[in-house]
Amino acid sequence: MRNFVIFFGVAAIILYGIFVFDPINRIVLFNSTGTLDEQSFLDLMVGSEIQESISTLERYRFERQQVEISDRCALHRVDSADSVLVFRDYSWRRGVVCLFVQDQTLIDVSWTFQPLAP
Repeated sequence: MRNFVIFFGVAAIILYGIFVFDPINRIVLFNSTGTLDEQSFLDLMVGSEIQESISTLERYRFERQQVEISDRCALHRVDSADSVLVFRDYSWRRGVVCLFVQDQTLIDVSWTFQPLAP
């Protein structure tokens, strides 16, 4: 019985470490909805070329969905945006990340995650 408890404890610590060290999992746990003007999100930076931002999200396995001629997405609005690029995470995290673009430059990011949502 003692060996089982030790094994279970070590396994739980390892799984927790793996889970928390993933940057997207940390966002889901501690900041599931937000905007870039409030804090950082992955490696995205305001003022960067939009292609850099797209590459960053694709590296984290987000799937590009569409380009919208809009100024709002994921509970956030940016009046000066020319368009919004929408990316989805179809894993258990169920997330949406929106890149607000003006003149091919990233001007803001918003995200929302709803873990285990249908």
